[in-house]
Amino acid sequence: MRHLQNIHEQYADKDVAVIGVNLADDRDIAVAFLAENGATFPNALDTSPEARKAFDAYDSVGGMSAVPMNAVIDRDGKIAAIWYGSSHDKGFRALLRLGIR
Repeated sequence: MRHLQNIHEQYADKDVAVIGVNLADDRDIAVAFLAENGATFPNALDTSPEARKAFDAYDSVGGMSAVPMNAVIDRDGKIAAIWYGSSHDKGFRALLRLGIR
């Protein structure tokens, strides 16, 4: 969670949006987790089958359900980077490739 918060804080004034999407948790669990981790970027909770289908469409790794799954999506809706885990290096490199410093 901290890696997403870091990207949110560092790039907030550079036309970059960090949006969290939770597809599995109960609302109370999700809200508590976000508060405990100091998340200030927007988050959505949607456990519907449609949300899961959208998640699966971006899962280029192929059916993994590890969390967090992270993606950098450019303005045209194309995936610039996608990865699992809490490292932010891949995200920062993707932003640099997109010309965002």
